[in-house]
Order: sequence, then structure tokens, then C-alpha cells
Amino acid sequence: MRQLKNFKKSSCGTTDPEKLAKEAMAKYGSLNEDELVAKLTESVEKSKKDGTFNPEELIRFASMMAPYLSDSQRERMNNLINLLGSE
Repeated sequence: MRQLKNFKKSSCGTTDPEKLAKEAMAKYGSLNEDELVAKLTESVEKSKKDGTFNPEELIRFASMMAPYLSDSQRERMNNLINLLGSE
């Protein structure tokens, strides 16, 4: 599974936020909310265990995805990120 730290560059080598967001949507867009939360939680737990967790990267990724979400989805995502990043 690809970790959030790997979203710095996409598989095509870009750092353009719009392209990265579209790539993430293509990869994860078919998952339901519970599946997405599970993948995110698993990725954060793994990166915390191996010492590579970067809360700023998590916030940057959330900011990049925010335009693609509804207000309620953004609020849920922000709450989740606050929980994950506060440990």
C-alpha cells in the first residue's frame, strides 16, 4: 500500500497538486468512506511505527483533496486528521 509520504510525487513524477489529487481520486475514488478511513489509519499507524510520520504532509494532502469534497466530507476529514495527528 502506498503511504501518504509518497504523495509528494506521483508515479509520473509530478508535484502539481491538481494532478496529484486526480491521481489519488483515480486510485481511491471507488472506495467507500469506511474503506478510506481504514486505509488512512493503517498508513498513519505504520508510518508512526517506523518513524516516518509527518503531520504536515498529512495536512498538505488533506488540503489538496479538500476542493473535491463536500462541506460535510471536509469537516469529517478534518476531524479525522486532527485525531490521527494528535497522537
